[in-house]
Amino acid sequence: MPSDFIARPLRPAQVMQAYPLVQALDPGLSRDEWRAFAAEICDARPGTEVSGIMTLQTVVGYIHGMFVHRLQRDLRQGLQLQVDHLITFELPGRLSALHAALRVIEQLAREQGCDAVNVNMPTRASVGFARGNHSDDAFDANGYQTHAACWCKLLRDPGGRRAAPRALTPPIL
Repeated sequence: MPSDFIARPLRPAQVMQAYPLVQALDPGLSRDEWRAFAAEICDARPGTEVSGIMTLQTVVGYIHGMFVHRLQRDLRQGLQLQVDHLITFELPGRLSALHAALRVIEQLAREQGCDAVNVNMPTRASVGFARGNHSDDAFDANGYQTHAACWCKLLRDPGGRRAAPRALTPPIL
């Protein structure tokens, strides 16, 4: 089934249009907190850290998904695209906004020459991380909680060579 989503960076004029998606992630987040966060990410100066907020929109501009992204270097994975706050709104009868977002994320990572993609997804402690080892005890004793699950996709083969690029979808998904 074809998708009607277009990947576009969040524009300052759309910040409040995206707020209902943000509320789905954290209902306690105020409009002012969201505005300040979005302004900080969207107003990055040239030459600073490559980051942004990408949206998935319909052809008429309704936002069905968004994520925050930034480049970072990792000791083991090399250059990676770090993705946080991935939020989608799904409608029946269409390609999943989440599937479309994951394709956009991979395309963005490949365009930036990344070796890997890491997507942090919020989770609840009840989701079922194995517990009961020394590390868990140390984190618990120091006030840490399970906050997110990290999904990783390597874009290079195990021998360290960059994976051969696949045919990527154009920005219109």
